[in-house]
Amino acid sequence: MPDNRAVPVGDVIDARPTVVIVGPVPPPAFGVANATRLMIESPILAERLRIVHMDTSDRRGIANIGRFDFANAFLGFKHAGQLARLLARERPRVTLLTASQGTLGLVRDSLLAAVSRRFRSKSVIYLRGSGYAKLGETQGWLAARLLRQLLKHSSAVLVLGQSLVDMAHAVYPAARVAVVPNGCPPATTAGREGTRDETHPIVAYIGQLAREKGIDEAIEAVRTLAPSLPTLEVVLGGDWGDPDYEPQVRRLLDRHGLATMVRLPGPVSREQKAELLARSWLLILPSHTEGQPWVILEAMSAGVPVVATDTGAVAETVQDGVAGFVVPIADSAALAARMMTLLQDDDLWRRMSENALQRYQEHFTMERSHSLLADELCGVAGEL
Repeated sequence: MPDNRAVPVGDVIDARPTVVIVGPVPPPAFGVANATRLMIESPILAERLRIVHMDTSDRRGIANIGRFDFANAFLGFKHAGQLARLLARERPRVTLLTASQGTLGLVRDSLLAAVSRRFRSKSVIYLRGSGYAKLGETQGWLAARLLRQLLKHSSAVLVLGQSLVDMAHAVYPAARVAVVPNGCPPATTAGREGTRDETHPIVAYIGQLAREKGIDEAIEAVRTLAPSLPTLEVVLGGDWGDPDYEPQVRRLLDRHGLATMVRLPGPVSREQKAELLARSWLLILPSHTEGQPWVILEAMSAGVPVVATDTGAVAETVQDGVAGFVVPIADSAALAARMMTLLQDDDLWRRMSENALQRYQEHFTMERSHSLLADELCGVAGEL
């Protein structure tokens, strides 16, 4: 059985504890993949930990994630074999794994965690969503049981906000839970002064285009605002989660006469996102369920106020009335009202823009997030 002694690197003994980070990296770009990329490239983590990456990427696209098919089952067993070989070679003290929120993904995660235990590597489980406590209702008893066992055998459980600690304890009351919020590089270095066209309000949504992301509510809110804001431009940027949903959205826009007001540019690159946020008056995120969305932090880093739904750690991130507004889930009227308030009150917009940037700088930089993560991983590694 492998031990956890310091690893020789050339003629120098590397005393940093080895940590295997299990997860996908872009493409396709989505929350977990972005988080994994930032962690494995982090100089802050690398200063204190020897990071090794176990890649679980599926290049077929977001729509294939969690789907029950032969290819996904094959990938699960393939990744388990790859992890076993990696653990035997690298002898890590800790394995960091983000838990899925679907049954098939949790079967894979349980297999990977079992392999990690077999090689005496302690598991740290990251819960990057807000629906884990309700998996029994949404996914069935098997998913709930698998998740409970995953947390039971972990050395630490990480959540994205203080409001999500109770969620983790609802899954497994004895779990050791720590809060490690997301952090991201600033989306743009451009100053806010002079970037906003005062005669042409732009509202951005950046993320997956799916019904559960509140796209229908966003369109209904725009329909409410259109008569009062004829120059309004709304950009809904991202991949289609379900190809069948795209024609439904386009028909809805045509029916309400919004096809010219609402743009659907498709996937947004990092550079395009920076350019869009630099011009946007506000970001909307009317999702039905989230953890702590990256795009909210990116918007705040660019001084863009946010109007988002009360799910996951969104409320404690934005703080209603500080860096934007938090509205109830699936409430298009509340979404429209808060959008209108920000679009028509320049003084309020400027105050919230400043607050958004300040909250990002104080709480949600990549440096702060990775420092907290390093503390937790070093703490687990030091328990051996």
